[in-house]
Amino acid sequence: MKVPFTFKKSFEFWYYCKLLYENYLLLLNFLLMHELSIAMNIVEIACEQAKINNLSAIDEIEIEVGELSGVEIDALKFVMEIAKKETILENSRTIFTLIPGLARCLICSKEFVTDSFFSQCPECKRFNFQIIQGQELRVKSLNVF
Repeated sequence: MKVPFTFKKSFEFWYYCKLLYENYLLLLNFLLMHELSIAMNIVEIACEQAKINNLSAIDEIEIEVGELSGVEIDALKFVMEIAKKETILENSRTIFTLIPGLARCLICSKEFVTDSFFSQCPECKRFNFQIIQGQELRVKSLNVF
């Protein structure tokens, strides 16, 4: 049965579209603000190291990001370009390396790859494990050529 078009249905449709869009903007703002503060800290660390080592420019910065670190790598890439403006990193190349999550079962000592804090051990099927890799977020290197 085809429902005839009414103003009320049209209004409801656009109202829900507006709500969806506003929530999307809030989420995007939250993600970018979180990653922007991280990017600004990375730039600050790099600038401090450059000052200590009497460098006038850095050609390349390598950053390691753990899969379980809670950092959105695409958002970090985006805001990193903003944070580098008007610093010694402005013309530098940024390399991101993703570190996979690795856990060790506390029952059977099996090490396994995980992308979640709620995985089960593939060997004994228990949920009692310790994360041993993947929560990192660090500046691995600053390179000058």
